[in-house]
Amino acid sequence: MFIKRIIRRIKFFPRFVLEAKRWEYESCQKCGSCFRIAWKVRDDIWQTVTGKNNGGSYCVDCFIKLAETKDIVIKKSDIKLDLFYGDDDK
Repeated sequence: MFIKRIIRRIKFFPRFVLEAKRWEYESCQKCGSCFRIAWKVRDDIWQTVTGKNNGGSYCVDCFIKLAETKDIVIKKSDIKLDLFYGDDDK
């Protein structure tokens, strides 16, 4: 499984570089991945997991992993998902 993940990262790296150059939305401050899914979590959960009152940009996966390192369980009902829409996607 680990090797497959590495191969996928290498395979899609050129696309990642191109996308990062023209990206208009968000990118994760932990893994650097660009994401089109906007998500929200209650302020108290955000503060507990990140230690910050506001700011920061994590993909959902990295946020949940960070919560797990602090033994915080994130439930499905804690996160609200939405899509980013560019000007030409409306």
